[in-house]
Amino acid sequence: MHEVIHIQFGQVLEKMTDALWEQTGVLQIQEEIYANEEVLGDRYDAWNVGYNEIFSPYSSPNTKTMSNSSSGIYIWLYSNSGSGPTSSAAFKIYKAGEGGYTDSSILQITPPSRPMGLVVEYHLETENIMRLILTWNHNMEPDMLDTSNNKKKYKIWRATSTGMSVVPTNYTLHNTVEIDSGTAPSYIDTTIYAVGSGWPGIGNTAEYPVRYKIQAVDKYQDTSVRSDFDMGIGLIPNVGCPLCTEGPDSFISDTEIPKEFKLYSNYPNPFNPSTNIKFDLPKDVQVSIKIYDIVGREVKTLVNEFKTAGRYSVTFSGSDFASGVYYYKIKAGEFEQVRKMILLK
Repeated sequence: MHEVIHIQFGQVLEKMTDALWEQTGVLQIQEEIYANEEVLGDRYDAWNVGYNEIFSPYSSPNTKTMSNSSSGIYIWLYSNSGSGPTSSAAFKIYKAGEGGYTDSSILQITPPSRPMGLVVEYHLETENIMRLILTWNHNMEPDMLDTSNNKKKYKIWRATSTGMSVVPTNYTLHNTVEIDSGTAPSYIDTTIYAVGSGWPGIGNTAEYPVRYKIQAVDKYQDTSVRSDFDMGIGLIPNVGCPLCTEGPDSFISDTEIPKEFKLYSNYPNPFNPSTNIKFDLPKDVQVSIKIYDIVGREVKTLVNEFKTAGRYSVTFSGSDFASGVYYYKIKAGEFEQVRKMILLK
């Protein structure tokens, strides 16, 4: 059976250090949580309240042994109360192979660790349009993998402000994406323009900061705490940038569940080799999105699974297809819609 420990913050890391040294033979944590007069942690802390609630063989830092093998130890910081140095935290500690627990059963109980390695860079979409592109590292927990499609799910949170003098803190859910486990995770935010050095045709612009965080979602729908943030600079459309034209269906609010089914125009269009297809689901439903050539033959299935209500984006790559007109069709419950796109190589 797992242990539940209630302890004052000032004692937490000292006791945890002793326990981990004894069981794993390697010192994982060295400073008290309140050493820098912090209570809830920040982006410079490896593992703290509100920052990384799970400490496991799959997190960073982790509970592996000196020989880099799995210790089977999971420490879940699942609640805290009060404020200041005398507030308390509650831990649940599991060990695979003891008390009837296995690695799989503990993974089902506990949340994923926070995603690591988020970097926001600039993606030149066309000669005159630049977007922000996010890259990060895949979570390594086995229960992150959906074996039906070999993908891992993440939520992307975004915060913006009205100008460069205001720090963006109003994070809202921007998108939910599924990334193939065999590819490095990446996401292009096609709903805003980006500002970066070397972009031709920029002129005088009205800029604002954009921050992103990533959240992992395992197959049991447990979510991690959010990752570190990274930031890019957005551009208010058509302000001092006459060469910019707003992309179709851009600037969509992601702060609430959609009120109706909708399939958006793909963007960019024409495209080479990839384009993004966004769709809205007002309720949980089985969804399929299929690609057809100009004579109506099905050439690819992009989506075929049950999805929860929300806004989604999938990428279609035409690398293996010839130039020409293609159609994409969504079927979500009773809702069906078809749109046209052009692959131009």
